[in-house]
Amino acid sequence: MHDSSCVVTQAMPHSIEALCIRLLRSDSMTTPMPINLDKLRNAVQKFGGMSFTTSQVAADYYQGESTSTDQNVLQFDALLQRHAALLGITAQPSGTGSTDTVWQAH
Repeated sequence: MHDSSCVVTQAMPHSIEALCIRLLRSDSMTTPMPINLDKLRNAVQKFGGMSFTTSQVAADYYQGESTSTDQNVLQFDALLQRHAALLGITAQPSGTGSTDTVWQAH
């Protein structure tokens, strides 16, 4: 584990500065953002009786922000799987071979 409080100074050699920037970027890209379960429930409820995908829920949750990444979608999928009964949804078989789970409200 490394310290994410890396401060770039003028005295740093360029290679160390580049490494520091890479480490900071990789932290922000690999650390999952916490997901508010109430907000997740609201995003799911917006679809009503229509089928929807995990990516659609993630996009609605983030309201079109560019923060919805593949890792975020995987995190959403895991949460939807874990809380499916509570959310009143079931995963549907996908004939497209897509890794994006299709959901349906009960």
